[in-house]
Amino acid sequence: MVFYASFFLLRALIRYIISGDQRAFFYHGEYDDDFGLVPKLLNAIHVSVYMAVAFFYFLNLQIKKKFEVICAFILFGFIFLLSSKNIIIVFLFLLASHFFIFQNHQTKCV
Repeated sequence: MVFYASFFLLRALIRYIISGDQRAFFYHGEYDDDFGLVPKLLNAIHVSVYMAVAFFYFLNLQIKKKFEVICAFILFGFIFLLSSKNIIIVFLFLLASHFFIFQNHQTKCV
């Protein structure tokens, strides 16, 4: 999922450089207009759900390497760039629940 997020961020950056349109970094375009972070056929809501699952995988690792922390930050940012309000609300609720429930479990960053 980090590879897909990196690919779509690079794709958006290239489209922004070519066109100068900020829509390349957010949500998805329409069927006839392929602007957006992900294509319309992928649907930003579906992609953000998969990115959230991958983010929680990296978040739940007991010992985190720097690479895994960077991957979690990429996924976190990508979820917010997809701008799906429903998913962001559920994601923040799950994130808050995770920290309240697992606050006693300490993780190490190596």
